[in-house]
Amino acid sequence: MKWLKKLFISLLALLVLAFAALYFFSRGARGIGVNEVIVQINRPASQVYPWLVESVKLKQWIGGFTESVALTEGGLRIGAKSGEIYVTGNDTTDMVSEVINFRKNEFLFLLITSAAFDVDARYMLSESAGTTKLHYFATTQYKPFAARLFEPLATPAAQKKIEHDLNSLKALVEAETVESNSMQQIF
Repeated sequence: MKWLKKLFISLLALLVLAFAALYFFSRGARGIGVNEVIVQINRPASQVYPWLVESVKLKQWIGGFTESVALTEGGLRIGAKSGEIYVTGNDTTDMVSEVINFRKNEFLFLLITSAAFDVDARYMLSESAGTTKLHYFATTQYKPFAARLFEPLATPAAQKKIEHDLNSLKALVEAETVESNSMQQIF
């Protein structure tokens, strides 16, 4: 019977230690993650920008992006909103994207909200000699305590996904001919 008590205490101690480590590495479960990626795309910004605002094109390069529906009228404008559905494995995430600011072919700032997190996402484009530098910067605020606690694991996973998605975007844009670039915005 003593060994069972020792086993229970040892398992409890490991659980407390694991929780303490997660709490420490999550900086007190603040739940704020930062992601940043820069890609060089060998096309002008006018050819890259539509891939950031057209739902048909977004579905081609953002992994798990399955649906987008305009929630406001008036097209791409500050305050425009769209509802998105992302599927990863068996999980489905409903999100709402709102345009915070934009300048065609230069930048697009979005606030993306869901039940589990809010993302301030910024796509900034700068062009030089027909090549576009796309700078993505995002701050994610995880909402539930468990999500905030696991932020140190979620942020690096998100970083890998974003890098993969933006490299997919680069390949698609560079493979595209200028004639096939027709705009069907999601907002």
